Amino acid sequence: MKDRLTIKHDIAANWAKAVNFIPLAGELILYDGVVENGNYIEYPKLKIGDGKTKINDLPFVDSFRSEEKEKKYSYYNETIELK
Repeated sequence: MKDRLTIKHDIAANWAKAVNFIPLAGELILYDGVVENGNYIEYPKLKIGDGKTKINDLPFVDSFRSEEKEKKYSYYNETIELK
């Protein structure tokens, strides 16, 4: 397989500075999670561009929540349990 998918990603503080950035239609934008002392203080989030809306005005997609009852998230083949 010669194709490779690359997704734009950064922490939320840096995406907030991208006030004029408009993701292409279908473009995936990943807000990286922030970890301190081995625990997430900010969970990864995803937005999908529509080709006309600025990044800060796009809604987040609730895509990382896999098992609501058990409060587990899957991210990069790693399961994270919320305490």
